[in-house]
Amino acid sequence: MEILNLKIKKLKEGELFFTSPHVDFKGRIKMPFKGVVEKVKLTQPVLKFRFEKKNKLNLSFIKKLPPIHLLSINKGEFLLSFANSTQIIKISDIDLEVKDFSPEKGGRIGFNGNFKILSNNKAGITGEGNVKAQFKFSKFFPVPAGDGSLELYIKSGLYKSSSFKNLVLRFPVSVDKEKMVIDSISLNLDTISYRCDDTERVLRNLNLHSSFFYDFKTGTMSSYITEGKLSNLGGFKGSVQGTLRDNFPWSASLEASEVNFETVYSIFKPLFPPSYQKWFVEGRGLIEVHIKGDYTKKKPSWAGDMALYLKQGGFGSPDGTKAGQGIEGRVILKIRSPISEEKVNFELYSEVGEGEFLWRKFYKDFSGEKIKFNSLGSFFLKSPTILEFQGSFDLFGTGEYTYSGLIQKDETLFALKAQRISNNKILSIFKDYLSLNFPSFSNIQFDGNSQLDIRVIRKDGIISTEGVFEIKNTSLNIPNKSLSINQLNLVLPFDLLYPHSFGLIYNNSKNKTGYLKIGMFEEGRLRLEGLSIPIILSKNNLSIPEEVQISLFGGKVNIANFNGKEILSSSREFDFGLRIQGIDMNSLSQWLNGVNISGLVDADFPEVRCHENFLDFQGKAIAKIFGGEVEITNLSIKDVFSQSRNISGDVVFRNIDLEKVTENIKIGKMTGIVEGSIRNMEIEYGQLSRFILDIDSVERRGVQQKISVDAVENISILGTGSEDIGGILKSGIRSFFKEYPYSKIGIRCTLENDKFSVRGKIYSGGREYLVRRSFLRGIDVVNQNPDNIISFKDMQERIKRIFRAKEGKK
Repeated sequence: MEILNLKIKKLKEGELFFTSPHVDFKGRIKMPFKGVVEKVKLTQPVLKFRFEKKNKLNLSFIKKLPPIHLLSINKGEFLLSFANSTQIIKISDIDLEVKDFSPEKGGRIGFNGNFKILSNNKAGITGEGNVKAQFKFSKFFPVPAGDGSLELYIKSGLYKSSSFKNLVLRFPVSVDKEKMVIDSISLNLDTISYRCDDTERVLRNLNLHSSFFYDFKTGTMSSYITEGKLSNLGGFKGSVQGTLRDNFPWSASLEASEVNFETVYSIFKPLFPPSYQKWFVEGRGLIEVHIKGDYTKKKPSWAGDMALYLKQGGFGSPDGTKAGQGIEGRVILKIRSPISEEKVNFELYSEVGEGEFLWRKFYKDFSGEKIKFNSLGSFFLKSPTILEFQGSFDLFGTGEYTYSGLIQKDETLFALKAQRISNNKILSIFKDYLSLNFPSFSNIQFDGNSQLDIRVIRKDGIISTEGVFEIKNTSLNIPNKSLSINQLNLVLPFDLLYPHSFGLIYNNSKNKTGYLKIGMFEEGRLRLEGLSIPIILSKNNLSIPEEVQISLFGGKVNIANFNGKEILSSSREFDFGLRIQGIDMNSLSQWLNGVNISGLVDADFPEVRCHENFLDFQGKAIAKIFGGEVEITNLSIKDVFSQSRNISGDVVFRNIDLEKVTENIKIGKMTGIVEGSIRNMEIEYGQLSRFILDIDSVERRGVQQKISVDAVENISILGTGSEDIGGILKSGIRSFFKEYPYSKIGIRCTLENDKFSVRGKIYSGGREYLVRRSFLRGIDVVNQNPDNIISFKDMQERIKRIFRAKEGKK
């Protein structure tokens, strides 16, 4: 201790007055005086303390203090540091006044000071504010007794990415030998904010009011109704009770009556994927929590329940294509942690329904309908933590659903069993969607039940799925499409891996074979009976282990060696062989477009491959029609499942009887034999988009070559757009002739980039002919404008003119 310029003055008998401008003291606090201190005044003292973690706070020195009538500190400073911590608490501008103090009789204490919480690194807590206190004690030992209040104001505080502003805590307290009462404690806070992904989230205007009671004799503690409010979340209230002795029983409750889900979502929004952070969420709710516990045999146990009620909930995506409104629901969670086991058991019940739901083109009004969900499980607290659960749910009354699962650090398992699924009830969920987007399916009927048994395992980044899906003795009817399927049976065992199975080694267990069986399939004039197809869906491959033969339109269709590889991958491939024998062309054409074309169709495609949405046919198909044959090769389909699918191929036709053609296609009677080809043919959106068509007549002994006036007129319309030649042929002496002989037909039509042209292939005397007359008699059809090019739309209009004229003549 160092004391400079000490002055001692005797005031009266037994009283001394000490003054010194400088006192430097280091060491333990010991009382050097005995007697009574009348007055101590300290100006600008600096007190420094270091709190060692191993030492306990010992206030027994207060017993040794002498009575003090007045202790005054002005402009003092207090510094507190901690072992193994960079935190420092600094209180400055301290004004402290202690009056009439003694360890036995208490005293009055008044305190005021500004404080700062400092940290030498960014990981610590920082803040600044002011603290005030007023206490009146009747004694300090053995148990303090008295009353007073503490007011703490923190202007701002910061911890990592979280901060708050303007916190005010008022803490009135009363203590006697039996109890401690903290009456009307209040906490007010302007803002709490935190930053996540460069986005700041803010909670505003927190208000909390409570009272607290503690009985020293019984160890009982309790809080009266605690009430609070966050302006952008809603109000809440609660209570706490307990006993700090024996097995420490305690209980607590909380109720938040007006939870704003829009604000709740804004707080947790950074945890969602970026695409969902621009969505809006709305709704109000009620939360109730009741929990109790104790501490028996040095182990805590507790149990409780939580209830969440949602009213008028809603959500929406930024583009408005996904939305929900008017959603009602409740969630009830019961939890229990037994003393003897290091786990938490839970029981969960939820019910959600009502409201309207929109997801892209799907819309459904769920008024009066609900999803119900029950679950039981355990959460094991030992490392590594494990979550086990099982339960059931009701999906709008569509069937019986049960599930179970296990979640741990390196592995997740989930099993679902769905039984007696009503196919029609499942379809009813999508009824409005089908009516709006697929009118022909609006009255679809799908009788009978289905069931699904599935098991999913996630491990090492791979998801494996196995199970079986079954549909038994059901029927499907689509009246608007005249389609019906009766006695439909499907048993499909499966085992799949995601994202792919490349490079994985499987066990040698035998693949399970399922089947698809159809008693009767009818679609318009199409009719199939007794269809049976074996199916293997295993290791991401789909295969048909046997050759399948289907009786169709009086012929047979054989599918062999069907195999689909990596069907869950974007690089999936399908390979099979296709053979068609003796299909009746008349039945096929009637089914396709309602016309009668006699003939037979055969095809042999030893290899058909589908890869990256491209279907390629190796082989050929031959249709024996119109007295000749039509051969199709190089057939392929691009973008198979798109409306813009592109169909391409080459067609060669031989020995086609024009008389039979013109009997079916009413463009005017013609006789003779033609051959030719359609090369580079492409069809997009169901219409021809590219081709080169060549037609040439071929002389055959005994076959006449004649062309009617109507046919000449229609060929002229197609080639030039003009009907003038018809007027010439129907006037004068020519009006007595209905047909003319010809010696040669040669026509080439081309279409590319919506540019259509018709050219003659016969050249003579500098002219281009489409049809050349016979030697003695006949008529020539000359292409007067060989360079004429029109759009394909105009060409279609010319064809419509021909058939409108035919309709008019009828």
